[in-house]
Amino acid sequence: MNHQSNRARTVKLLVDNGEIQSFWQIYETIPKSNVAKALGIHFSRMQTMIRYVNRIRVQDIFLLSRYFDMDSDTMWQLIKNQYVTGSKPPLKEKNSRKVSGLRSHRPLRKARRHKG
Repeated sequence: MNHQSNRARTVKLLVDNGEIQSFWQIYETIPKSNVAKALGIHFSRMQTMIRYVNRIRVQDIFLLSRYFDMDSDTMWQLIKNQYVTGSKPPLKEKNSRKVSGLRSHRPLRKARRHKG
């Protein structure tokens, strides 16, 4: 965690300038996979923490604040803002065959039968 990325420093500056108001907004600047890997947190746990801040543990707050080189009170304030306002990260559109919520009409492959 001593070797901090430029993106992590950018997050700290954005928080200090008031550009980032909620916890999930951090991850518009830095990929959550990078943060999860650096902190040793499983990626699915990281996604849960971002979406449902009420599931963040105290030790996670200290880990995150140390990674972003900010005061734990500042990190707590971001988490609290997200919880109080009820804001959640926008859902990303997946690159799938879905079109307007409906599956495309491409036929699915049939299962192969085992000959034997």
